[in-house]
Amino acid sequence: MSVLPYGTSAFGNWRAAQTFQSSKAELSQLQNQLASGNVATTHSGLGTGGAGASLALRSRIATLDSYAAAIADGQFRLGVMNTGLEQISSLASSLASSLASAP
Repeated sequence: MSVLPYGTSAFGNWRAAQTFQSSKAELSQLQNQLASGNVATTHSGLGTGGAGASLALRSRIATLDSYAAAIADGQFRLGVMNTGLEQISSLASSLASSLASAP
C-alpha cells in the first residue's frame, strides 16, 4: 500500500470510498425493506412527514375497524329480530287459521 500525498488525488480517493460506503449502506437498507415489506422499523425512519401520516392513518384504521365491528353487531341483532318477527308472523297466521276454522 502506498502513501498518497495529501492533495486532489487523496481527496478524490477518500470521496470515492465515502460514496461507495454510503451506496453499500443504502443497498443494505433497501434489501431489508424489500425482505420485510416495511419502509422503516421505527417512526423516525419514515422521515419528517411519514411518521405523522403513519400515526394519523393508524388512528383512521382503528376508527374504521370500530365502525365495521358496530355494523357486524347491528347485522347480527337485525338477524335475530328478523327471526323473531318471522316466528311471531307464523304464530299469528296459525292462530288466524285456527280461529277461522273453529265452529
